[in-house]
Amino acid sequence: MDEQLEQESESIPKDLVQNILKSLADVTKQTQENTSFKNEIAKQLKNIGYDFFVENEDETDPKHVIKILEVAINNTMTSKLYIDQTEADENDDDSEKTDETLGKRLQVLLEINDGKCLDDYFSKGWEDTLSSASSPLDLAKHLKKSAPLMLVKNLIKNQFGFNWATETGFPRSFTYYEFCEAQGSTKHLKYKPKKAQVKVELYHESLKRSPVELQLSEEQLCPLVYVKTTEGWKTWQAEGGTVKTVRSNEEFKWIHESIRNYILENADEMLGDNDGDQNRNEKTNLEKALDKPALYWVVINDCFQVGPNSQLKEIGHTQVFVGKAENGIQRAWIEDTGGYGDMMKRCAGHVRSMTTYDPLRLKGIDLIHARLILAKLRGDKCSVFLLKTFGDDSEKAVIAREKATAVCAEANAEWKKAKKVHAEMTEKLKKAEQSQQSDRC
Repeated sequence: MDEQLEQESESIPKDLVQNILKSLADVTKQTQENTSFKNEIAKQLKNIGYDFFVENEDETDPKHVIKILEVAINNTMTSKLYIDQTEADENDDDSEKTDETLGKRLQVLLEINDGKCLDDYFSKGWEDTLSSASSPLDLAKHLKKSAPLMLVKNLIKNQFGFNWATETGFPRSFTYYEFCEAQGSTKHLKYKPKKAQVKVELYHESLKRSPVELQLSEEQLCPLVYVKTTEGWKTWQAEGGTVKTVRSNEEFKWIHESIRNYILENADEMLGDNDGDQNRNEKTNLEKALDKPALYWVVINDCFQVGPNSQLKEIGHTQVFVGKAENGIQRAWIEDTGGYGDMMKRCAGHVRSMTTYDPLRLKGIDLIHARLILAKLRGDKCSVFLLKTFGDDSEKAVIAREKATAVCAEANAEWKKAKKVHAEMTEKLKKAEQSQQSDRC
């Protein structure tokens, strides 16, 4: 055996690795410099399942093509668990195979160490689904409601460790709502597995983008901020610092009615800025509001389809994340280390550089960070609402006094109007009585 291996080793060209690396360097160089070559590489990648490009190949960024080529190479070289045992045997070159069953290897990948086996968590016949499964979505219908949340999270988190029944072996993209719908239950519609799936969705979405598109600043990542003022609702866009006036409440129509009404009725009112205020060197009242310690809501529109008998009928499409900014919204989202903007930028950077999905690279990234970047890339509706501010009781007292004064003035005006109408009616009645007396005479 050793002699055979030695002979095989001698038959391998001494410069094999060097030639492989040189060929990759040449392909990379030509992809960057030659449009026709770049388009051909993109076309060939599409043909073998790596279809992450725009339809017009001429518009494809060369950096995007190179990244997907790296993804394809790394995917080919990455050791994965073949859930189709027949395919696994064909691809196993190790003559000394272990006695572990597929089920046991799945248990290791899913981190099941509670003494139970997969049959305890999946219904009968689940193994028959494996050979044709294209993602965890195909296993969801076999998942028992009694399955622990950790198992579901690990199935989602480690899904790129499986070789699925797709052209590339990659899992087919899906949402966690689809997973729960396929399972027929909302029991596992919880924070941790949803966070794991949103991170996977973000990776899928990043493959459709040039790395340049994911080089986003904190200002670009910050959603539109809404502030209720004495002059009506205003919006603040972090990128450019643009302030606009909300023309009508129709702008909030995408938000679920109960959440929309709560925001409109309960948001603290800030002092507005007149035209003269906008030209001052000092901060405007709106900018001051963004510096106040505050409680805010991040509102995101989650799009998912539900059938007439769906378990998700009672789940609202409007998702709310509550946040507190001790040093103001602007610092929390733009300036603070470890703040929303900083964490989202880190998340985008990690996803941008991934050529193989690695959940450990996204450790410490919360659901809200990943979901907001996903919303940015997909164009999902999302906004930040300044709900409550703290430490500004005197300002709120001024607003309350001005409101009371305005109400009083309006009441006085109405009283004067009523008094005038009363006087006019009295005069008319008097004239009518005089006219009747003249007729009698």
